Amino acid sequence: MEIIVSPKEIPIPQEIRNKWQSIVNILTRVMNVPVALIMRVEFPSFTVFQSADSHENPFKAGQEFKLPAGVYCEKTMARKDKLLIPNALKDPEWDKNPSIAAGMISYLGFPIFYPDKDIFGTLCVLDNKENAYSKDFEGVVSQFKDIIESHLTLLWQKLTLENMLAQQRINEKQLQEKIETIEGINKICVHREIEIIELTKKITKLEEELKQARRDIE
Repeated sequence: MEIIVSPKEIPIPQEIRNKWQSIVNILTRVMNVPVALIMRVEFPSFTVFQSADSHENPFKAGQEFKLPAGVYCEKTMARKDKLLIPNALKDPEWDKNPSIAAGMISYLGFPIFYPDKDIFGTLCVLDNKENAYSKDFEGVVSQFKDIIESHLTLLWQKLTLENMLAQQRINEKQLQEKIETIEGINKICVHREIEIIELTKKITKLEEELKQARRDIE
């Protein structure tokens, strides 16, 4: 029987979180931006899952936003595609978004998908100055997004396999219990057969004795 495990049940071990922390730290250094984040959505909230260690980064891991929050990443999730905003102050759609209050006016983000293509969250970088981000930088962020998704896939496959093995152990235990029950019944049946044979012998002997007695009387 196939064991279906929802990707949302995936526990993210500290080892993987450490790798993701390295990703956001690398992005801030390579792209020379103050902020790189991995965001995770768990409706109705949106949480900073990993945040770069930059001293200019105003966002901290564990920080939570209630949806709808009007933030850049929310739009990225809704689009299920890359979102690039070179300067929110020049964009009527974004010139009043909450990230401006934190000084972040440019944004590049990609959605992160679970193995079943549902949304995990986003990987994004933000800058406190206008930034159109080059195609090379877009490629770097996209590659790291793919790495994060591959981690999620491996974790999901591992969890699914563990559940399948656990179910197999349960099935094997139940099968063994059934075998032991059948063996017990077979032993009882054999014992009963032996008793029946012995009883049949006794009945046969009694019948012969009874016949002999009748012949003696005649």
